[in-house]
Amino acid sequence: NDRPFHIHTHLVTNGRSFPFRPQSTRQRANSYRDDKLQTAHDPANLQKRLLTTQYVAQTVIEERGINTLYLALGMLHWQAPQSPDKTRRSPLILLPVTLDRSSASAPFRLRHYGAVLTGNLSLEAKIRIDFGRALPPLPAHPLDIDSYFSEIKTAVSPPPRWSVDAPAVDLGVMT
Repeated sequence: NDRPFHIHTHLVTNGRSFPFRPQSTRQRANSYRDDKLQTAHDPANLQKRLLTTQYVAQTVIEERGINTLYLALGMLHWQAPQSPDKTRRSPLILLPVTLDRSSASAPFRLRHYGAVLTGNLSLEAKIRIDFGRALPPLPAHPLDIDSYFSEIKTAVSPPPRWSVDAPAVDLGVMT
């Protein structure tokens, strides 16, 4: 639930890491103003989810030699013609990250993996093939995330009920 521009600047531009803030310790007045990723999970659930995510991501690295852990910045909400009642959520920007901690009892921290962030190539192909529309390419450095999301809004309109959720942020293993 943090803002993509702040996250990108913190992780990529400044080369810093993020700890996570569980929901129960969230203070609305400091939301988006501190150096912690705001989450919608209580402390126990957050720890369990991060541990599982780290395990799966590390296993993929060990077995395939590639990092598949990404922080998705922004989401496109859209419907396919064959199932217009089902809204799909697809990430717009994929930022390669790692989860680490200094000991088993230490909190997890999120770090930029060092690889280049990308647009969602699968989504770009799907939109081009199924809808005859082209999503704008992810601009080179410097990345203006807000302008990029605005360009996507223009590119996907006017399909009804399609929208760009610019503040959306999701962490996950993406293959």
